[in-house]
Amino acid sequence: MKVCLISGSNGITLKNTVKHACVKIKIIDTNHICFGSYNALYMSLGKFFLAGVVLCELPYADSVILDLEATWEESDNRTPLICFLSQGSDPSGQIEILSKTKEIGKFLLQFGMISIKFTNEPPQGIRASLKRTYVDVSQDLLDYSNAHQWPRLLYATAFLHTVVLERRKYGALGWNVPYEFNQADFQASVQFIQNHLDDMDPKKGVSWVTICYMLGEIQYGGRVTEDFDKRLLLTFLHVWFNERLLTSDFRYQINTAKSILDTILSMQPKEGGQRGGETREAVVSNLANDMLGKLPPDYIQHEIKEALQKMGAILPMNIFLRQELDRMQKVLKVVRQSLQDLLLAIEGTIIMSASLKDMLDAMYDARVPEHWRKVLYEPMPIIYLYAVNTTSGKDPNLYECPIYRKPLRTDATYIGSIDLETTEYLPSHWTLRGVALLCDIK
Repeated sequence: MKVCLISGSNGITLKNTVKHACVKIKIIDTNHICFGSYNALYMSLGKFFLAGVVLCELPYADSVILDLEATWEESDNRTPLICFLSQGSDPSGQIEILSKTKEIGKFLLQFGMISIKFTNEPPQGIRASLKRTYVDVSQDLLDYSNAHQWPRLLYATAFLHTVVLERRKYGALGWNVPYEFNQADFQASVQFIQNHLDDMDPKKGVSWVTICYMLGEIQYGGRVTEDFDKRLLLTFLHVWFNERLLTSDFRYQINTAKSILDTILSMQPKEGGQRGGETREAVVSNLANDMLGKLPPDYIQHEIKEALQKMGAILPMNIFLRQELDRMQKVLKVVRQSLQDLLLAIEGTIIMSASLKDMLDAMYDARVPEHWRKVLYEPMPIIYLYAVNTTSGKDPNLYECPIYRKPLRTDATYIGSIDLETTEYLPSHWTLRGVALLCDIK
C-alpha cells in the first residue's frame, strides 16, 4: 500500500486545485497516484517548491533514501515538506530522533495529524492485481534475458505473487493463517530466477525442482507456518510452473453480492412504510403470530430422561440424541421468547429495544434475525471410520483431507486428517481449492 503524505509548514497551505487533482488521480487511476500527484504538484507549485521532494517508486526512477537531517537543513518556513512514501516505509523513527535533536518535538508530533494523506488501496481481483504487479516491472527487467524461459518464468512468478495476496481476503478459505506477503517477496523471487538463468546449463535447461523448492520453501514458504498452507503453496508451484490455472472467485463474489444487498436493504425506509395497505408493524405482527402458532411445545425434561433411560442412556447414538434435544430446546426457547417480546413491543406494552428493532427490520426484509443465528442449530454429517489392513503404503490418488472443529483453520481447531478417494480429479485439484471437513460452521 503506497501512501502519499503532503503537509504544509507554518500556515503554508497547498492550493485546492492540487488537492482536487490528487483526489481525481486516486479515483481514476490508482496505479499511478504517486507519479500523477508529483506532476500535479509540479504544475501548481513550480520547480522551486519541489526542490526537496523525495521520490520513491516512480516509473524508471531510482528510489532515494530519505535523509531528514539534510531535508531540515534545506527547508525553511516558506517551503512545504512533500513526501511520497513507498510500501513498508516508516519515517517515524527518524522524525522522533530529529525532534529530540532540534528540540521541536511539539511541531513534529503534530506533523502527521495536519498532513493530507492519500492511500493507494490494493486492486480488486486477479487481473487488476496482476496488472498492478507489472506496473513496477521496468522495460529493462522485461528485457533482462534472451532465454525463451524468462518471460514465462517472470509471468508465473507475478501470477503466484498475485494469487497469494488475493487469497488473504477469503479468510480461512484462502489461508489458514493470514501471512504478510509483500513486494519484497516478489522482488527476491525474481532476483533468484535471474541468477538461476544466468547459471543455467543450456543443455539441461531450467531446474523446476530447484525453483519450486526455493520459492515454496524459502522465498514465500519462509513466511508460511501451517502445514496445510505449506502444502497448498507447494501445490501452486508444482502446477503453475508447468501449466496455467485460474483460481475460482466464487466465494469472494458471493460475499460482495451479499454485502451490496445488505446495504440496499439497510437503506430502505424504516418508518411509515406500507405494503399492500399494511404498515411494517402489522406485517411483522402477523408473521410473528403465524410463527408462534407453528412452533412445537417445549420438551419436558423428565419425560426425555425416562425415555433415554429405557433406550440406554449411555449408548453413543442416545448421547448424541440428548445433545440434539438440548440444542433444539435452546432454539425453541430463544425464538419463542423473542417473538413474544416483539409482539408486546409492537403493541406498546414494553419498550422497543435496539435488538427488537433489528429483529423487526430483519423479519420485514425476510432475513433471519441476528441473535437467532447464534443459537440456530444446523445438522452435521456423520462419517464412519474403519481400519483397513494394507502393506502397500498410501495410495497416491487419495486426498488427505484435514478436519477442523471450526471454520477458523488453525492448530487449535485441527482434529486430524482422513484420506478420501478421488476418482475424477487428482488430489492437487482439491488441495488448490482448500477442501476441508468442518465439524461446525459457526
